[in-house]
Amino acid sequence: MDHRGGQTIPPPQDEEWVLTSTLPEGALFVSPDGILYQVVMAKGGGFRKAEPWPWLPYGWSIDAERPNAVALVPDSPLARNYPVVARGKPLPNVSLEELSPPGGRPIHYIFPTEQLARLAAQLDETLAHTPNLKAYRTAGRWVLALSGKEVMLLRVYHYLEDSAGTPMDLEARFAGERIEALPCTQGPSYWRYIPGWRDKVTGEIQESEVSVSPPLVEERVSPAVIERRESMSAMILAVDIGYGYTKGIAPNGLRFSFPSVVGAAEEINFSTDLIRGGEERPVRYDNWRFFYGQQAVLQSRIQSAIFDRSRVQDHTFKLLFVAALVELAKHMPEVRHLNVVTGLPVDFFADRSEVIRSFEGTYRITADRAIELTVDAVFVAPQPFGSLFRELLNENGKIVNTEIERGRIGVIDIGSYTTDFIVSDELRYVQRLSGSARVGWSKVVAQVQQALDDRYMLELMPHEVDRAIQLGEVRVRGEPVPIGPLVEPAINDIRTAIVARARDLWGTAASLDVILVTGGGGPRLYDAIRETYPHARLLENAFWANAEGFMRFAQRPATFQRQ
Repeated sequence: MDHRGGQTIPPPQDEEWVLTSTLPEGALFVSPDGILYQVVMAKGGGFRKAEPWPWLPYGWSIDAERPNAVALVPDSPLARNYPVVARGKPLPNVSLEELSPPGGRPIHYIFPTEQLARLAAQLDETLAHTPNLKAYRTAGRWVLALSGKEVMLLRVYHYLEDSAGTPMDLEARFAGERIEALPCTQGPSYWRYIPGWRDKVTGEIQESEVSVSPPLVEERVSPAVIERRESMSAMILAVDIGYGYTKGIAPNGLRFSFPSVVGAAEEINFSTDLIRGGEERPVRYDNWRFFYGQQAVLQSRIQSAIFDRSRVQDHTFKLLFVAALVELAKHMPEVRHLNVVTGLPVDFFADRSEVIRSFEGTYRITADRAIELTVDAVFVAPQPFGSLFRELLNENGKIVNTEIERGRIGVIDIGSYTTDFIVSDELRYVQRLSGSARVGWSKVVAQVQQALDDRYMLELMPHEVDRAIQLGEVRVRGEPVPIGPLVEPAINDIRTAIVARARDLWGTAASLDVILVTGGGGPRLYDAIRETYPHARLLENAFWANAEGFMRFAQRPATFQRQ
């Protein structure tokens, strides 16, 4: 049975059944129960596998169970762990001539939802196998465009309702741009195998269709016009909300970080011009009045941080994002609109839709001044992918590292309270080889903190202990005391836990081309990890790697497409 709304969709009748084991990697086919798959592994020895298309989990609706990956060869090693789909009907490749309409003008289609418009555009791109052909969102619609000296629009995918459920005023758009559009049911027949098609595509599309006069939209757009349009778009903010620290990067070299702590705003009874008293003004947002970061650690009697899966539902997570907006507004008060790239730990990545709903919208905040800005779009990635993006892309979002692009790459991201593990196979996120361990650098800090209390009766805050570990010493009654003997046993404990989880996921990691070690705890644990995995490589400036990668990924035109 098809997993899209519990309905079975018949496979295409105009193509022949084939053995799926004969299909090349990247090919798409429809299974006997009507599910669209893409071949993601086509190796010898029966190692042939397919995953539901689109292979990224966010291509499937939240309320529908995503089908499992399948093996393509019966009685193969993979068939022991995956169901087998041995026969299928392949989707045809689409030529550029088929996509290019007569007269050189793009064909416009109307879809009931943005999700379907996006998937239709991406499916067309996938089946075309044409260099420089890209599907991306722009000006409230999806387009399929061929880039060269000029950008040529081939298809335009309008939608009646965006991913936030907001109706789109297509009548006004079509009247203003003189667009004549077709219902999506008149598009290519293979669209009907897109996840969610049967549930969403009804006769309402024809009833809602708006046709005006022949299209006079701009089919060929010069690079100069594109540059001007992009200059008017929202500003980008990359924000990495970790258990230990929140880090943000914006254009023009702006970056900030602060401890991921919020606290009740206390009345500060005394301050002088010798200190930065302005920083002690509380932040007001909605019904909250709070301090954040170092100010909360120093001043708040009641403090809160994020430790578990409740992070997304917990107000602390949202308030840390608000704090990041305050930090941005301090340095860029003119910002009115933002596009945001952020991340979630691997084990909690299923919560990404809640993050998008929570973060998007208009914010009215009072700090040292009144702040009002709107978050237009949010992209959420598994946090370690930030480090992968940092190594893969240059500052303009272009792929520059073919080792990462074409390789099988592992990432170990050692944060404050969790360590995340991911595998990227030619940039495909491998779910079964990715996971988290509930252990991070904070465990080392906690053990050293307790040892300092036991040995010297020093009652230090965690951030003070972390600073002492970095310096290699602590001051006891005014005298410096080395703390290396206290740190090493704690590091050994966390190393054992991290390596054990890595072995559970990857074994000897012999199939991985390289393992990237990142995160705030990366530099301190790298040597220990490399003893087990000699092909591990420490990323430069690992503390900022995820946020820097988010920023680079944000430069890509297709990034702020709804997930």
